[in-house]
Amino acid sequence: MIEADKPPPPEVKEELGFVGGNSSGFKLFWAFVMLVSGTLTTLSAKIQFETKAHGLNNCSRTLDDDADVTTYCPFNKPWFSVLEMKSAMSLCLILYYCLGWGKDPGMSDPSWKTVCSVWLPAMLDLLNTVLGNTGLLFVSSSVYQMTRGSVVVFSALLSVKWLGKELRAFHLWAVALVTCAVAVVGLAGTFEEEPSDPKCSDDVGGGDGGSDAPSSSANGQAFLGLGLILVAQLVTAVQIIAEERLMTKQPKGQNLSPVCLVGYEGLWGLLFFAGLAPALTLSPDSNLAVGSIWHEDFLDSAAQVASSPRLAALAGVYMVAILVYNVAANVVTQRLSAVVRAILEACRTLGVWLAGLGLFYLGGSCLIRSYGEAWVVPWSFLELGGFGLLLLGTLAYKGIVKLPWVSEVEYAMAEEAEARNTDRGGGPNGKAAAGMEEGYSQAYSPLEGSGTDVDQSLGQGRLGKGLEQSLLDSRAGL
Repeated sequence: MIEADKPPPPEVKEELGFVGGNSSGFKLFWAFVMLVSGTLTTLSAKIQFETKAHGLNNCSRTLDDDADVTTYCPFNKPWFSVLEMKSAMSLCLILYYCLGWGKDPGMSDPSWKTVCSVWLPAMLDLLNTVLGNTGLLFVSSSVYQMTRGSVVVFSALLSVKWLGKELRAFHLWAVALVTCAVAVVGLAGTFEEEPSDPKCSDDVGGGDGGSDAPSSSANGQAFLGLGLILVAQLVTAVQIIAEERLMTKQPKGQNLSPVCLVGYEGLWGLLFFAGLAPALTLSPDSNLAVGSIWHEDFLDSAAQVASSPRLAALAGVYMVAILVYNVAANVVTQRLSAVVRAILEACRTLGVWLAGLGLFYLGGSCLIRSYGEAWVVPWSFLELGGFGLLLLGTLAYKGIVKLPWVSEVEYAMAEEAEARNTDRGGGPNGKAAAGMEEGYSQAYSPLEGSGTDVDQSLGQGRLGKGLEQSLLDSRAGL
């Protein structure tokens, strides 16, 4: 067993694909990079959607005048952002095959049969991403990021039904807290009034402009956005179970490494787009808000990106942020712990919100301010309360924060169950598989409480936890 507070020997470092360095400054640097890049993934996606550029299709200049049209339109292209994400995910194959990043000791490269079996989770990942991105069109980036926390609820319910996992009392309390948090955040996101700046033109960014008061149409679109995000998290929970089989249920030595799985999901996604792009372009257009799910003109998307250096730069930032986040999250979880990783994930949600507020109040130009998010009384206070509930529920679910009204017996039983899972299958390969499974559940829905053995986790089990937790959690990138 390798001690967690000692640097791994050279041969282990080589096997794990570590980036060199074990000092506190090194760890803090990568923690900072993880937080910044994770925040950028959500912000850059939202800013892309709100950026206007000249394209091939027409859109209305104002919400209430369909006759006043222009080709200078917001880049409301959720499918194109999925294509960007899949391209960034496929780059993980370069990290895996060329740089050796994420190759588990004793694990051979995946067989052709295993690679072909990735099509199902890849399709589920594509579906949940486009649903989430479409929802992001209608809500603020902070509301979007907080609503994604509902995956804990869906994962818990599905894991009990399909995986036979048992939820302890603190898990159930945590699920109730997260459910309340999502409801509070959704209420705030639906009814908050976005103030307009009289000094700024409506055309500087991608905002709708107009009155401060939220119209019934705007409220309806916000409800639609929240519903799409929730459905996306349900699909994500199903995807977790499909991917768990690929990472832990394959023949000995052929389990799919998380880095490799993410890369092949990206590659499968690109193959899907070979048929999706023309189908979406030729599908009938619709004025319905939800029409972007079944129709998107990729020729218009390409024309908008080509005509706007700003939009092209944002697309590049988005892709780089996803890849950098993957690398940084690996280093953080391998060198620190899954607990630190979970805390940084919570900070990422707060970081998205603070960054939006900073853009609005500290932006030096109307363009930058248009990409920000205002503090609106009383709804922002309600959103802050929802964030507090979400943070408490998430950390309580992981067992990081112990609920005072839950007995210590419950936590002890969860740790005992975790110990049994870690030893399941026997030998190094069994522990590695258990580590990957536990790591994935930590990333999306940690169902086994706080029984994380940090000393063991630096070995094969920790490799699974780190790569799985960081890369699979960030594929939605947003």
